[in-house]
Amino acid sequence: MDMLKRANARLAGARLYLLAFIFTLPDILSALVGFDWTPLLPAGYEGLGVRIGAGLSLARLVLVPALKSMRDAARRSGPDEGPR
Repeated sequence: MDMLKRANARLAGARLYLLAFIFTLPDILSALVGFDWTPLLPAGYEGLGVRIGAGLSLARLVLVPALKSMRDAARRSGPDEGPR
């Protein structure tokens, strides 16, 4: 069990950065939606730029409610406690 506690202590900083990245992801996706991906794609993938943009816009629409439900689930109190 000591090994698990040590691993948990070492990963505390990484978990914080991961959580910060997850909660900034909707803003990042909002910034990338209007970006033209066509010049970055190799030859032969001309139509994929529009699909990438559409996928990012859909991910942005889905991610915001999902993060809100995760945040609400984390705020819920236990059965013995009242609302926070």
